[in-house]
Amino acid sequence: MSFKGEFKVAGNTYEVIQCHVPLSQKYDQRGRPSSGVHSGRIRIMLDGTADGALGSWMADPTKKQDGQILFYRTDQVDTVFKEVAFEGAYLMTLIESFTLDNESSSSLLLETELINTDIGPDETKDGESLKNSFRDLLGCQQRTGRSYCMLLRISAEKIKIDGVEHTN
Repeated sequence: MSFKGEFKVAGNTYEVIQCHVPLSQKYDQRGRPSSGVHSGRIRIMLDGTADGALGSWMADPTKKQDGQILFYRTDQVDTVFKEVAFEGAYLMTLIESFTLDNESSSSLLLETELINTDIGPDETKDGESLKNSFRDLLGCQQRTGRSYCMLLRISAEKIKIDGVEHTN
């Protein structure tokens, strides 16, 4: 079974290449849940785009957006297979990568260790996460043969997966 994904935000639609929506909850010493379910940062890889909507969202640290990620089975394009909706979301990370060919992206993978990671309250954790995201984006470009891709990390106040709401 193969799928197609769309990321919709601020009236724009983008093609999803890859998406991760983590959910977790705390647990006690016996492995039983001890908190409600909450979401981490949604991570999305998109086909690159020339519009500036995502860049302007990233540039405004107070801007919140609502949006959705829709997944379709390719044999049933008009039927939504899974829907992830989010409200009050900040764009925490935006990485754009353009490579002329896959050989260029191979050399960029080696340079990820040189990224300045002086960000966030936990510089080591956030810096490693940024490096890993950049590596994943370049790896995705190599696998798919796409020359221009974007990686987004979104932190939302509310996430709804197939109608079930989770408040962060």
